Amino acid sequence: MICHELNPDFRDGTYIQFQREDFRRDHLLYNLTQCGYVVAGEKYAVSRSEYDAFALLYCVRGSAQLEFGGKTYVAQKGDLIFFDQMQRHRLFNRSSECFCAHYLYAYGNNLRQFFNAFFLRHGCVLRDYRGELFIRNVSALYDSIHRGTEDRFESSHLIYEMLLDIMRYCEGEAEEDAQIVRAKEYIAINYANQLTLSDMAEVAHYSKYYFLRRFRAVTGMTPGEYLENVRFEQSKHLLGDRKLSVAQVAEGVGFADRRGLTAAYRKRTGFTPSEYRKFVLGNK
Repeated sequence: MICHELNPDFRDGTYIQFQREDFRRDHLLYNLTQCGYVVAGEKYAVSRSEYDAFALLYCVRGSAQLEFGGKTYVAQKGDLIFFDQMQRHRLFNRSSECFCAHYLYAYGNNLRQFFNAFFLRHGCVLRDYRGELFIRNVSALYDSIHRGTEDRFESSHLIYEMLLDIMRYCEGEAEEDAQIVRAKEYIAINYANQLTLSDMAEVAHYSKYYFLRRFRAVTGMTPGEYLENVRFEQSKHLLGDRKLSVAQVAEGVGFADRRGLTAAYRKRTGFTPSEYRKFVLGNK
């Protein structure tokens, strides 16, 4: 890697996880070098080349400018930046406000083909990308490496899932429609009930199979995964009430039993619900 300019100017709220430099996995399809969340100050600027990884950044605040391939790209909140760091480039904050982004640096056997397909349609910036899946997978990658529990095959899968979601948007298949909005509103109201795929598809007036495909294209998740996320988020509020047992919390948000809630917490936090209540919620 050749650094031509390096002024990261990271502010409070930044968290970055680096993969060991000697931890190469060229036999896997997709591989991670670093990931995390950056809060870049007004002096943030990085210029380099010959860094063997593609950069993907999902902007959630502020504005950044990328100079790449003789062109200039501006990205703002809701935009996705995607570029090849082997080529000389310069990325910097273009305002006095902090620039904030979830990001991933990755390499792999056919990642260049993904980038080329993206670049032909959008250059280096995809506008108004709905980045829920990107944020979720970057967080999962960060947490697993930080805790020392990373499964290298699962990491490769998570990166592939993110790339597929991005390409769906590139091809115009992920525009949200009224039917999907209706289904999400139905889930938000009825999450505590034992909802089925047929129930949700009926609300959206789609067949089960088209609803499953359409819902995932729009949200980056299956209806079941989305429902579980809603239940998980609601359960955190109930766990704050120490009069409720974990089994009562599970029942209150729609999990079939305590085991289902425990599996959801282990997957997302690494804790059981009881441990999350003790170590995260504390005396709140």
